[in-house]
Amino acid sequence: MIQVDENSKNHGGELVASVLKSHDVQEIFVLCGGHISPILVAAEKLGIKIIDTRHEVTTVFAADAVARLRQSIGVAAVTAGPGLTNTITAVKNAQMAESPLLLIGGAAPTLLKGRGALQDIDQLVLFRPLCKFAARVERLRDIVPTLREAIRAATSGCPGPVFVEFPVDVLYPYQLVVKEIGFNPKPSGFIQKALNFYLRCHVSRQFSAAWQPQDITPLPTQIPMPAFEENEKAFWNADVSVQADVASTLVQIANQIEKTGYKVPFEWINELRSREDEKEAKNVSKATEELAHGFINPLNFLARLDK
Repeated sequence: MIQVDENSKNHGGELVASVLKSHDVQEIFVLCGGHISPILVAAEKLGIKIIDTRHEVTTVFAADAVARLRQSIGVAAVTAGPGLTNTITAVKNAQMAESPLLLIGGAAPTLLKGRGALQDIDQLVLFRPLCKFAARVERLRDIVPTLREAIRAATSGCPGPVFVEFPVDVLYPYQLVVKEIGFNPKPSGFIQKALNFYLRCHVSRQFSAAWQPQDITPLPTQIPMPAFEENEKAFWNADVSVQADVASTLVQIANQIEKTGYKVPFEWINELRSREDEKEAKNVSKATEELAHGFINPLNFLARLDK
């Protein structure tokens, strides 16, 4: 019903590694765990450095640092459940710093999601508020397009962290997944046979079209160019503005006022001049004063500079 190469020893970790390699990822910061081991093995075979740490939060802090220094995507990979929850602080830090960062997380097998499997929690609900893009991959053929889109989101517009979750049965080879999924080797009744049929269809759906050639090159990023209209009225929001030379504008205003016969009261001008003279006289007086402790009088200093 669904065409699958049951004898293939390839696995989803190879697809993940190939996408990272095509995006010029040079290292992955990890805390090794069984959920993500196929990714690490495949990445190392392609020449990507696997840098192990002692705490999951360090993987993201390190990937964040690489992203800032190299101005490219930083990658961290941790195991499911507590492995991912330990990274929350560093992911939030990357979000605040606008660092392009890809966090890869393991997850419980697809059929056991929400059923109390080892380290099974709702991881997406934790990371959606922190990440520009958060996705779960349940079929091998979706690995490549999901990762390409995630990296584009991380590096486009305002950079930031992204998260992709990989259930363990998406990363391991077909034969191993079939072995661990729980087939009944000797079904004795209709229920057991129907269950075996369902499990076979489920695995076949996961691995269908897994090894068909796909484009793994980076998607074009969307980097907005600065434009004057983006800051329009952010700093200057006048109801009426005059776009002209200031001096010529004032001359035109004065000429227009003169035509109307308006006369400026000289008493007001004389008062302004007298106030200015009083202020200047006080400054001259203060400039002659000597400050305590032999400090230089700044007004005296400026007056000497003027001379």
